[in-house]
Amino acid sequence: MKTMLLESMDEGLEEVLGESAKESFFSYVKMKSNIEEDVIHMDLETFSKCLEDIFGEAALLIETLIVKRFSEGARVQYVEKPAFSFKDYIEDVEKRR
Repeated sequence: MKTMLLESMDEGLEEVLGESAKESFFSYVKMKSNIEEDVIHMDLETFSKCLEDIFGEAALLIETLIVKRFSEGARVQYVEKPAFSFKDYIEDVEKRR
């Protein structure tokens, strides 16, 4: 499940940003929080905060794309829940799988 989440994060970022900007984002995460790309899925709050730092409100669009990809891969229907954080969505998908 964690591999699927990491793939969803990677693919979602690449779709929106492109390969080089995605790599720049992961470099920023490493510089800001000392978390490597291959374990960022273990700290969803930091991932979300870094997205927000760089992209502001547009971070929500990126997070939604990632959650939808993750839901699809887990074969769980995506359900919009306005009060949910990125981490809440991921945990919800994992519980419903």
